[in-house]
Amino acid sequence: PQPYINIPLWDATDVPVSSTISDTLRSGGSLNIGAISLVLGEYAAPMGTGAALILLACGLFLWLQKDVRLSASVSFVATCALIAFLFPRQVGVNGVDIALRLQCVRDELLTGAMLFSAVFLLNEPYTCAHHRLGRILYGALVGAATMGFRYFGVYETGVCFALLAVNSVSALIDRTEERLYRLLHRLPSERKEAAE
Repeated sequence: PQPYINIPLWDATDVPVSSTISDTLRSGGSLNIGAISLVLGEYAAPMGTGAALILLACGLFLWLQKDVRLSASVSFVATCALIAFLFPRQVGVNGVDIALRLQCVRDELLTGAMLFSAVFLLNEPYTCAHHRLGRILYGALVGAATMGFRYFGVYETGVCFALLAVNSVSALIDRTEERLYRLLHRLPSERKEAAE
């Protein structure tokens, strides 16, 4: 419902509603929220995902405590930013208008549960890939799936579904990386024996 509207107890059919940020972005609109308001969380967002400044401070604290590694989070955010830059959802973004494309990136990264997921959900030690290259690939896959859910789905926090989907292959990513590492670091005679 629109802010500061009285909602009747029994029949709320005539209550005026406002569009959510995800609806605005999905329909090709641009946000009329300033950058400071986005960073401070002065807009309606899913609980705990709005204040980018606080989320970044939490991420910095966890990184300094060595509870998270940045490789998955950075590759996730970079993949999401690259997709939002190359394929903006806002109508009227054409050509090489860099400032408008960067605003599209800002709108995508600072809304929904993108930063929350990058700080808290992506670095879960039991589901994230365990090796560095695997974590980078894991973050990139989650970023691509997240943007797919945001562009074609209707759920504002589609990153949760992206995490579930990519978590199903994180062990495969680890095993593949281990096999490649062993194959590349064998002695030439061992490589010949393994090939035969």
